[in-house]
Amino acid sequence: MIKHIANQTPIDGGIMMIWILGLLATQALPLEPVGPWEVSTNRVGCQIVRVYGSDKPVQIGIKAKLTDKARSVLVTGPKTFLPDGKGNIGVTLDGKESLQINYGSFDVRDNRLRQLELFPSEAEFLRLASSTSITFGERFPPIHAGGIEAALRALDTCTTDLLKSWGVDPALYVGDKMASFTGNPGEWFSYEDYPREALAKGISGRVTLLLKTKPDGSVDDCKAVVSDDSSLNVGSCALAKNIQFKPPLDAAGKAMASYAVLPIIWAMPNR
Repeated sequence: MIKHIANQTPIDGGIMMIWILGLLATQALPLEPVGPWEVSTNRVGCQIVRVYGSDKPVQIGIKAKLTDKARSVLVTGPKTFLPDGKGNIGVTLDGKESLQINYGSFDVRDNRLRQLELFPSEAEFLRLASSTSITFGERFPPIHAGGIEAALRALDTCTTDLLKSWGVDPALYVGDKMASFTGNPGEWFSYEDYPREALAKGISGRVTLLLKTKPDGSVDDCKAVVSDDSSLNVGSCALAKNIQFKPPLDAAGKAMASYAVLPIIWAMPNR
């Protein structure tokens, strides 16, 4: 069962400590899903999330970014189960195969919880997606992950619909024909480049730009597709049009027009 929602539903913060202690004592038992996969959009793509176990203690999700075709895995649960910082975590599939996958950790609103974002290779992701039982690390209880195929189809539909709403041919994404950055795009943005109207109003926020690119890698057009405030948009596009991209190649090996998605965070400096 797939449930569509307008945006990401954060994990329920009402987790009782007595439940956590009880789960630690029985963590060999696989956690079963307690609801459907939920599909939502975010600033740079789509994601699916499912809650496992009673009282909504654990969430497993998959995120697809329209900046590239790489998919990441989201794991949210008690800090007792999950490492912090960055590094590699052992992931056990069906109680047998073990993978070492790069991750980063993030705080969530409930200070008893932690979220990991795992960055598997495409081959590793396919092995994850085909498994019925997945364990993240040594202390995390196994997850019963059956039925993920339908959820991934819903995720693909979400990304296709989102691209269409932005005026992009989804075939470019499906065929991995997006324009790629030739350097670090962050080098093009500094405090001196802060959008003037936003700076005058003291506005900070995020903006996601959709860039249409030419076969020579230059930017042909720019528009903000997600923005915290309209005052951030004009200055952002003016700067983004100076970025040079590496164009994708068509079936004949010739450079082709495409698109790129660029998320930007503008933050007022501390004075």
